[in-house]
Amino acid sequence: MLRVFILCAENVLTHDQDISDAYCSVTYEGTKKKTKVVKNNVNPVWNEGFEWDLKGVPLDSGAQIHVVVKDHEKMGRNRFLGECRVSLRDVLNSPNLAATFTVSLVDTKKNNTGATVTLQVSYIPPPGMAPIFQPPPQPEAVHTPVELDTVTVFSLDTMGEDDTESMLMMETVEEPEPMPGTPGPQEPGVPTAPPKKAPPNFNPSLKKKKRHSTSKAPLPNKPQDLQVRVRIIEGRQLPGVNIKPVVKVTVGGQTKRTRIRKGNNPFFDETFFLNFYETPSDLFDEPIFITVLDSKSLRTDSVIGEFKMDVGMVYHEHRHAFLRKWLLLSDPDDLSAGARGYLKVSLFVLAAGDEPPMDRKEGVEEKEDIEGGNLPLWPP
Repeated sequence: MLRVFILCAENVLTHDQDISDAYCSVTYEGTKKKTKVVKNNVNPVWNEGFEWDLKGVPLDSGAQIHVVVKDHEKMGRNRFLGECRVSLRDVLNSPNLAATFTVSLVDTKKNNTGATVTLQVSYIPPPGMAPIFQPPPQPEAVHTPVELDTVTVFSLDTMGEDDTESMLMMETVEEPEPMPGTPGPQEPGVPTAPPKKAPPNFNPSLKKKKRHSTSKAPLPNKPQDLQVRVRIIEGRQLPGVNIKPVVKVTVGGQTKRTRIRKGNNPFFDETFFLNFYETPSDLFDEPIFITVLDSKSLRTDSVIGEFKMDVGMVYHEHRHAFLRKWLLLSDPDDLSAGARGYLKVSLFVLAAGDEPPMDRKEGVEEKEDIEGGNLPLWPP
């Protein structure tokens, strides 16, 4: 598995020194993937990850990726702003098979444009393959990362509706083998009492109080198997006319999408498993983006609403999870614009040996309570 995380670019200008609406594409072995468009910004930040399933074939030491930055045009052809080719040799020579690159962009005549692009590249070798980098002997055995499920980030503006309808991004992943540890209590966590209505002046950017973990001992801050589990249950009061919502979940460069539904109150009930082999301090600082998009829209800015939180916030909840809570969606470009609907989710962040609480199915009584206006919002 090859993973490329496009972070940002700097000093991206058009040939007439105008501010660009930039997006970035990455091509490996003829397969191209591209980011969203960042409008009116010479220093665009994308923070989008893509993966290529190598089908068990080891990564070649001479492999490279082709990165192109273009200016998005609503009419006519998109304008070329710069490109670069990144050799993956440094990735294979790294102890953790990962590397960060900041590369200068060149024009079609190979002249430096003055712009740079920053990206992170990591490689997950086939199971059982000997590590390419031979580290010095250590007391602990060399860990072979678990193979992740295949993830592809689809671009809605380049995909037909029929293709998107058939996407099923949820795939079964084997759970990490339990390690010695003390499981939590067997009874599932009980949601907090719901407020009568959504707070009128709710601000998603307000600082949220972290709860202490119920684990008897903190996790050692060394690379280990960690899992972020996201269940997208349903949406309510999503704005728009004749919309076809789809939910995108992004964590640490991995992206999952639900199937497309119809209407302003869609029901999804899809669960995604995102596996990582990282230190807790690194993963807990990663944001979880939960974004609802209108797949029917041909625009690249078809975001209906979004919610963002850190992985660590979920881990420090009771039993490292919160269950069946409603998220208040907002406009990521204007947090003061008010509510953009609600999305009901369950979230878990689990280490090896953690026993996840039971996440029950939806009941008629709970749905009737929601229709009555009582939404158990998170954070409370």
